[in-house]
Amino acid sequence: GVPDSERGIETIETLEHGDGAVHHSIVSKFPIPGRDGNTKLIGGVAIDVTELKQTEEALRRSEAWFRTLAEASPALIWRLDPAGEFTYVNPPYLEYFGRHEDEVLDRGWFPLLHPDDAGAYMASVDAAQRERRRLQAAVRVRHRHGDWRWIESYALPLFSDGGEYLGHIGT
Repeated sequence: GVPDSERGIETIETLEHGDGAVHHSIVSKFPIPGRDGNTKLIGGVAIDVTELKQTEEALRRSEAWFRTLAEASPALIWRLDPAGEFTYVNPPYLEYFGRHEDEVLDRGWFPLLHPDDAGAYMASVDAAQRERRRLQAAVRVRHRHGDWRWIESYALPLFSDGGEYLGHIGT
C-alpha cells in the first residue's frame, strides 16, 4: 500500500475572509511527486461548504426550538413519519398514558385506543396521511389510571422545502 504520508489529507477548514465573513471549506491536500518519485509539490482542492454549514446550524436551531416548545407544552404532542410510525412523543404524552417512550415508539397508538374506536380512528389517520391533509378526529383512549377518556386529535402534514411529505405533527 501507499504510506500515509503519500496519500494526502482531507480536513474542514474555517477561514475568515478580508471582509470579515467566515467560510468553511472541505480541503484535500495531496503530494505531487517529482521525476525522482519524491514529493516536490503539494496539490490541493477546496470546496466551499459555508452554505451547507449554515443550513445545518439553522436545522439544529429549528429542531431545538421545536423540542423546547413541545417539551414545555402541556399538550400531548406527537409526530408520525410518512409510514405512520411514531417518531416523537413529548413528555406530557408519556405522562398522560403512563407509558415509556420506547413502548410508544415501538407499538404505536393501537394499545392506547378503545377497541370500539380504534378502527375508525386509525382509518382517519391513514386517510389524512394518504391524502396529505389535516386530521381532526375524536377517540377514547386509556388514561394512565386505566379509565377511558375522550380526546380530540388535531394534526397537520409536514413537508420539506422541496415539497416532500415528511409525516404529520399533531396534538
